Amino acid sequence: MQVLKKVNELFPQLFFKPKNLHIRKATNADVFEIINLIRDVKAEHKVETNTKSESMELLNIQHYFKEGIFLVAEDDGKIVATAAVRIDQENTAELSRLFVQKAYRKNGIGSELLKMLVQHAKLKEASYIQAAFSKRWKKIEKHLENAGFAKVYDENSDGNKDLMIYDIRH
Repeated sequence: MQVLKKVNELFPQLFFKPKNLHIRKATNADVFEIINLIRDVKAEHKVETNTKSESMELLNIQHYFKEGIFLVAEDDGKIVATAAVRIDQENTAELSRLFVQKAYRKNGIGSELLKMLVQHAKLKEASYIQAAFSKRWKKIEKHLENAGFAKVYDENSDGNKDLMIYDIRH
C-alpha cells in the first residue's frame, strides 16, 4: 500500500510538463490565489501559516512591492508559483515568497523566477539580494546555491534561520 501511494505521488512529477506557462507581475486581484498557493505549500511541508500577519503585504502588492517586484507564474490562467523581491533605501534586495506548487517543481519555474528577480534588482541598482529562510525549508538552500547565492551564516539571533546572499556587483 505504501509503495502504491508513493508511485501515485511521484508519477505526476515524472511526466508532468506545464501546458501554457506564463510569468507576469502580480496584481492586487491575485491576492487570494497567491495566499491559497502559499498556504498549500506550507501545509505540505508542515509549516505553520499565520494568514493574517503574513497576508498584510499581499493585500496591497502594488504598493508594498513598488520598489521591488512580485512575480507569479501561471499555467492556463492558474497561479502555480510566486516569487518576490523588495528593495530598501540602502539598495539591498530581499527575496521573499518563493513558492512553487508541488506538481510544477523540477520544471525550472523557480529558477526562471529567480533569474527575473535578479535582473530586476540589477536594474534597480541593488548591491545584493539576501534570502533568509527557516531551517525547515532545507530544499531551498540547494536551489539558491545553484542560482548563485552563497550561505552567509547558519543561524540568526533566534537560532532558526539561515541567510544566503547573491552579490549583484560581480
